[in-house]
Amino acid sequence: MSISPAMAQDDDSTVTWGDAYNPLSPYSDFNIVSLGDLHIVAESEGPVAVGGQFSFDGSHTIVKKSGVPAGLVVKGGVDWAKSTGQHQVNQTNGNVTGSPLSVNLDGSKALDRDRNDAAAMLQVVPEAADYDNEPGIKVNDNGPQAENAGYDADKFDALFDENAAIGISEELDAQAESTCQAPNVIQKVEGENNLPESTELPAYFMQDNQAWIWLKEGQQNILNLTAEELAGIGEFQFRDGVQPSASTPLFINVSGEDVTVNLRAGNGQTAPYTLWNFADATTVTQAGDTLEGSVLAPKAHLDKQKANIEGNIIVASGEMRGSEQHHLEFAGEFTPCGDDVEEPAVDPSIATSAEVTDGNVEDAEKTVSYDGGVITDTVTFAGLKPETEYTMSGELQTAEGESTGIKTAVTFTTPKAEDGETTVNGSVKLTYEISAEQAEQYAGQSLVVTELLALDGETVASHTELNDKAQTFVIEDEPTEPTEPTEPTEPTEPTEPTEPTEPTEP
Repeated sequence: MSISPAMAQDDDSTVTWGDAYNPLSPYSDFNIVSLGDLHIVAESEGPVAVGGQFSFDGSHTIVKKSGVPAGLVVKGGVDWAKSTGQHQVNQTNGNVTGSPLSVNLDGSKALDRDRNDAAAMLQVVPEAADYDNEPGIKVNDNGPQAENAGYDADKFDALFDENAAIGISEELDAQAESTCQAPNVIQKVEGENNLPESTELPAYFMQDNQAWIWLKEGQQNILNLTAEELAGIGEFQFRDGVQPSASTPLFINVSGEDVTVNLRAGNGQTAPYTLWNFADATTVTQAGDTLEGSVLAPKAHLDKQKANIEGNIIVASGEMRGSEQHHLEFAGEFTPCGDDVEEPAVDPSIATSAEVTDGNVEDAEKTVSYDGGVITDTVTFAGLKPETEYTMSGELQTAEGESTGIKTAVTFTTPKAEDGETTVNGSVKLTYEISAEQAEQYAGQSLVVTELLALDGETVASHTELNDKAQTFVIEDEPTEPTEPTEPTEPTEPTEPTEPTEPTEP
């Protein structure tokens, strides 16, 4: 997006404009991204990604956009106790590039053969259940295989980075309050039936419960509302034929922790260029008409009670009721400004997935042999500077946080950013080799994998949670040597009785 003269400051101060970017580009492949738990009743016409536990009352996920990586992604597993019926995943014309399911199968199993052992459509059911069980998740496609249905941490962990999502939301909120964005902020004026003469656009006034909005064409428009102000609006009326569009995107920032949305605000043509940002909210309730536009509420539980949502949905957790969710991905761009603003602030973050790759004790996934072994740790990173050298280091610690001296590190250079992106994501592998001597030293104990990410010697991200079960391993206890059975002794021959001696003569 080019900067128009309307974005210039009226005073003598200097405004530095950064590159335009799509704030929701990390999530554009998904209709819904829930960083935590998600329960679905309403149909989603777009892929769904769940960082916590997934549950459902029947319903569908329908993939209509081509080139998406999956139809349903679940990192935290399926909550079968809260689920009913069959949740069906439909990938229209093979739009999914990989497996349509990427699901943590703890407590579950994937099946691609029916009860008669005949080839069948992929399903995920509770661990003790059979094919066609209810509750269950069913893929309406004959091709996908059960062996590819497990959760792919390398591909999807970065999607659920809470800090990254909050950083995007807070950056938009902070920009909306900055002085340099003032020419883009829609100012409230007093009026009736029309704007007062000489009113500078963009502007709006209230007519009963309607917000009459005059957007400034050819630039980004920012509307700042409190939760209380939003509650008093029943409809947006865009005036003079100027609606949200690619050249005139609309960013709506709503302050307050408890927000209720109950209004009509545009249509299917304006939805891809309207972004609702709830940076402070802990609960967002959609109580009325269809919400046109994408929702960014990374700290909030979304209680969708009625109608549709038209756009990307990024929330902390959610209850998706009402009618449907439609995958009208956000396509607008935001241009930041300020003193030497070059890129949106996104904090670096790392997520990890470690496993025993050598010396694993049979039937014990998280146990290293007493003879030693190897733990391989795949560390996924997000929000890093492109074409920059970083160092990822790791260490095995005891459950009490004491160093074992088992360490490793790798220095790597991040790739070039894709067009329109200012940060990069990726992954590196750390390998911990545990010798027989070290295994003997920590036999029977739990060891925790910890990681640090450093730039120019300074730590910029870490993962050092000692109670993280996914990163905790056990060293096999010292095997006990079986005792040798003793040889039975030969029975001794009975001795001949001795003849009594004759008494001696006195």
